[in-house]
Amino acid sequence: MDKQNSDKGLDEKVKIIVMVILVGICCVLTYYFHVVLKKGVVFTHFFYFPIILSAVWWKRKGMLIAMLLAVMLICSHVLPSTLNTNMDDYIRAFIFILVSVFSVILTEKRTKRHKSNQQFNKSDRYHQRKVEEDKANE
Repeated sequence: MDKQNSDKGLDEKVKIIVMVILVGICCVLTYYFHVVLKKGVVFTHFFYFPIILSAVWWKRKGMLIAMLLAVMLICSHVLPSTLNTNMDDYIRAFIFILVSVFSVILTEKRTKRHKSNQQFNKSDRYHQRKVEEDKANE
């Protein structure tokens, strides 16, 4: 049992490291496209990787990643004053949150269905054992 708990702790550490790397890449992309290239096109598609992964891994807590990336995208216009904040980035930020919410909903439904199937399988095995015991007692 300790091995299993330590594996879960290790898995969680790996998830956090992966998420930090992905969010870091998002930050670098945002800086590069807004400050260096002075363009705001296409790079935000990469943001969906950490948004969806965090929703699948951490469910509702993972929505914080989407909020962080949305705020970072909006603030990236304010701090360097390189681009005017346009409506497109507000829409993108809103879509980040929506994608996260829908990913969380789907993940929670999948988890609930998986638990339900496990309970059904346990009860089905119990029923099969009872039937076999009754046949053996006859």
